[in-house]
Formats: sequence, C-alpha cells, structure tokens
Amino acid sequence: MTIDNLSHHSQSISVVIPVRNVEGMIEGVLHQLIEGLNGHKVNFVILDNRSTDQTKQKINGTIAIFQGNPNYTFEFVLNSENLGYGGSLKKGLRMASAGNSDWIMVAHGDDQANWNAITKTMTQTASSSNHDLIITSRFMAGSNVENYSLQRKIGNYAFRTLTNKLLKTKMSDPGAAILMIRKDKLELEWITSLREDYLFHPGLNIIFYKSNLKINVIPMNWKDASHPGEIKLIRYGVTLFAFLFRVYVRKTFFNLNWVSAVAK
Repeated sequence: MTIDNLSHHSQSISVVIPVRNVEGMIEGVLHQLIEGLNGHKVNFVILDNRSTDQTKQKINGTIAIFQGNPNYTFEFVLNSENLGYGGSLKKGLRMASAGNSDWIMVAHGDDQANWNAITKTMTQTASSSNHDLIITSRFMAGSNVENYSLQRKIGNYAFRTLTNKLLKTKMSDPGAAILMIRKDKLELEWITSLREDYLFHPGLNIIFYKSNLKINVIPMNWKDASHPGEIKLIRYGVTLFAFLFRVYVRKTFFNLNWVSAVAK
C-alpha cells in the first residue's frame, strides 16, 4: 500500500503536537513527521506549553522551511499559561476537530519514537482498513522498548493486567499516547472532563475501548528517555493505580457512564 492510496481517497490529516522544553529534539521530530507524511495534506497543530528554552524559535525555524509547501499548513500556539500535558492536548484536539481534516493524529515533541516509521505505518493502516482508530502499543508482538527499567516493566505489566481485569477491556497498552482517529469519530465530550496531566491518555483510552470504535492496534518501537528517579516513579505508579480504582468504583458502585467515571 503506497502513500498515494490515501491521497487518492482525498483524506487529510491534522497532527496535534503538545510540546514543552524540547529545543534539542523538536526540529528532528518535525522533519521526521513531514518525511513520514510526505504526499498527504497535513495540518500541524503545535502547542507550546510555556517552554523556558528555545523550543519556540526551533519550531518557527522549521515552519519557515516548509511553509511554502502547499501540502503543509501550521498552527503554532503559545499557551498563555501552563495547561499541563493533557490540557494542551484538549486544546489541540478541539482545534483539529474544527478543521477540515479526515483524520487526527496525536504525536509528541520528543524523539522517543521513530516518527518517520510510525507515521508511515499508521497512514498505511488507515488506508487499507475500515477502522476508526489506529493506536500504538509498546507491549505487543513486534514492539521493541529500550531503556525500560525492571521497575517500569513490572509497573506497566501490573497496570495493564489490572486495567483489563477490573474494567473488562483488552488493552495491550492502556497508557498508549500515539494514535490516529477519524475526525468524525472523536466526540469532544470525551475529552472535556479528562485530567490535564499525563493521566489524560489512560482516561481517553478507557473511553475508546468502551465505545463502538473499530480499533486497530499496531506495534511500535519506543526508546524511553525519561529517568524520573525511584521516588517520582513510585509516586506516578501510585497515582495510576489510584486513578484506575477510582474509575472502577465510580462505574461499579455509582453506575456512572464511562466519560464521567474517568473524569478528573
């Protein structure tokens, strides 16, 4: 399946990229995304969440290189305050939903993924299937994860197992954050009450898997660059499991719908 097949069906893509202090990576990320999406009509929605380094200048420099290409448009937003990772995504997804693209993709401003490869795989998958959501997994056959400590591997396995057992889902990667969804399938009410921090994606993924979306999960290679330290890792793990049990209690004992159950 070639890239031209997607273009033949007049499909276009909005790529939402929340960034903060990624001056050393964002140029390479944007170049990889542009290369991987070559041949498509693409609108980049980039949200700088109050970076304190040269991220803004690096982004504007890259935009200047490609702004004459009719296949690419750019919307660069400097948030007036720190909205948090999830807060930036909410804003970006609303902006993308208001546009004319057929698909919305969520990417990151860092280089932990091979963006060239993953965007090609996602667009080819979208063009060759009738799925509504293409979502990546770090923990399935064909995936490869580097720089993951034993603690992180155990924590991810436990979170995945508990999520699927408690909520009766079949998620390969409940924390998956790289995805591509048909614009007309993304309901904005799903994201309105989600958390503004990194729990945004686990909440949204639960809603995805409890909806009627046709989901295709694809493997990805991931090189973890974060070294949070033992205390922060434990704290984040506790936050994840507290979130999961809160969702379970809200759904099981208060009979809330899934959107309300994962709300902040």
